Amino acid sequence: MKTKLLALVILLLIITQGSLFAQTEDAEFYYNRGRDYLEKGNYNQAMEDFYQALAIKPDYADAQDGLGEVYYTEGDYDKAELFVLEAKDIRERTLGKEHPDYVESLNNLGLIYMAIGEYDRAKRYLLEALVIWKQVLGTGHPKYATFLNNLGAFYYSIGEYDRAEGCYLEAIAILREVLGSEHPNYALLLNNLGGFYHAVGNYNRAENYFLEALAIRKRILSPVHPDYALSMNNLSSLIFYTR
Repeated sequence: MKTKLLALVILLLIITQGSLFAQTEDAEFYYNRGRDYLEKGNYNQAMEDFYQALAIKPDYADAQDGLGEVYYTEGDYDKAELFVLEAKDIRERTLGKEHPDYVESLNNLGLIYMAIGEYDRAKRYLLEALVIWKQVLGTGHPKYATFLNNLGAFYYSIGEYDRAEGCYLEAIAILREVLGSEHPNYALLLNNLGGFYHAVGNYNRAENYFLEALAIRKRILSPVHPDYALSMNNLSSLIFYTR
């Protein structure tokens, strides 16, 4: 009798573990598909899949963060803040404050607060993300360059142009070293720096960076790619504005 009972308990344990594993796998499927939809700009489908992932696994921080990104992109900053804060809290509990995903949550919160004009909170989160990443993972990483770029955007938004320029230039130097000068992200930061110089009235530098970004995108992207079209539009706008 005891042998049969033990066998039943073991069988139930195996079944339970298998069920949990299946739930996790299902949640990851919906999350990954949601990310794919998000990258393609299909926000409604992305949102549906992220919510489905959370229905299966309520403490799924990645799905929380994905929903935050969707709502941020759509300009619904209250909901974006809600989901990104939840993702941050989950990651802090389960991963710790030195994990890259936790640092990503800090950066995302900084961007949300910058968008709604809460500059003190934005600065605190953006700087905290940058400091932790630098201490734990170093500066030679594309993500560190991304955080620098975001901090540059923050400084620009509050009128501290010298600091903004320094952040942008350092970010570009890191990406050139780490990814090379033919990478889409490097072209993106060149384009951002061109936009910065355009905004502050340094049109010669703006044109140089726009031209460099356009040349890279022409070599590595399709002529119908949105980023290539964006570079063409930025350069055309600058020429129209300054001629």
